[in-house]
Parts: sequence; C-alpha cells; structure tokens
Amino acid sequence: MSLDSANAQITGTIDATANTTTPYATLITASDGVTSTQQTISWSVSAEQLTLDIGDQSNSIGDSVSLPLSTSGAQGPVSFTADDLPPGLVLDSANAQITGTIDASANTTTPYATLITASDGVTSMQQTISWSVSAEQLTLDIGDQSNTVGDSVSLPLSTSGAQGPVTFTATDLPPAWSSIAPTPRSRAPLTPAPTPPRPTPR
Repeated sequence: MSLDSANAQITGTIDATANTTTPYATLITASDGVTSTQQTISWSVSAEQLTLDIGDQSNSIGDSVSLPLSTSGAQGPVSFTADDLPPGLVLDSANAQITGTIDASANTTTPYATLITASDGVTSMQQTISWSVSAEQLTLDIGDQSNTVGDSVSLPLSTSGAQGPVTFTATDLPPAWSSIAPTPRSRAPLTPAPTPPRPTPR
C-alpha cells in the first residue's frame, strides 16, 4: 500500500504476506502548512481463505464424467489431490477436473466418500463429497406398430444401458403370412383299350 498525497488517498493491493504482522499501527499525518495533526489507526489484515465448492455427485455405470474443481480465495496456483474416487475416474490436476468413465463394478461399494484437497502454497482446504453410483438399467425403446396384411416387416429392437450382450424373446407376434401352393390332383394311369382278336384264316 502507498500514500497518494496528491489525491489524498491510500491505494494499492494488499500483499499475500500482509497478514503475518497484523494489525498495523498506521500513523497518518496531515498538514496545511500552518498546523498539522496526526492519527494512528489500527489496520488489520486477514488471510483470504481458500475454499472448495463442489457438490455431491450421482452417476450411473458407464457415465462419462468431467467434473471441474472450483475454488475461490486462492493466493497462488492451486494443486489438487483426490482420494476414494469411483473406479474408472482419475484426477486431472493440471486442468483442475476429475474425468473418466464410471467402471461397471463401481456400484458395488457406493456411495464413495471422496476427499478432495486443494492447496495454493499458502493455505490448503479439504472437502469430502458423497459420490453415488447406480447400476445402469437396461431399457427397451420400441414404439407401437401398425401394419397391413401382406406388409414386409423388419423391426429393429433398440436398447440402452446394456452391460453385456443382449438377448431377446417375443410372444404374441402377429401370424406370419405364407403362400401355400395347391396340391396337384393325382390322375389314374390310362389303361390302353384291348386289341380286338384277329380273324383265323381258313
């Protein structure tokens, strides 16, 4: 901080180390060329608190995660650590985020008490969040169907949330149309007419 006498003010930005010898007994003197006066004021400086502001998380197996780590009050570059992350997730400290894809086994020990620590080189702060992981549900997404007799049908069976190869069964399907050729009639074999006897020569 410094005195700007021309503009009758004290200006500047409080230094990061200013809280180490607080409070300051600041002596201010004013003079008009004839008389002068002095006043001592107590000037306290507190350290700005580094804070983390990360809410509880909830995901399903297979989710892609990109969680920014938000801080305030940092007095320098912030570094992070994270403990007890759901399987499949990692801390990207350089970019201040947690990223990855939730592993298929992550719902077996849910919820996770994930401990996140932030440090700016002067102070550090910890926050524990609850991170829940649920098993993704297998769902079918097939609309109602309408056809006319004789239509050719090819209906894809659409699913989401599968955790492995999907098999299907179906009941009460409309009967499939088929063309049955008529059975040809059998004919009796033709019997040749008898040959008349030849007359006997005399």
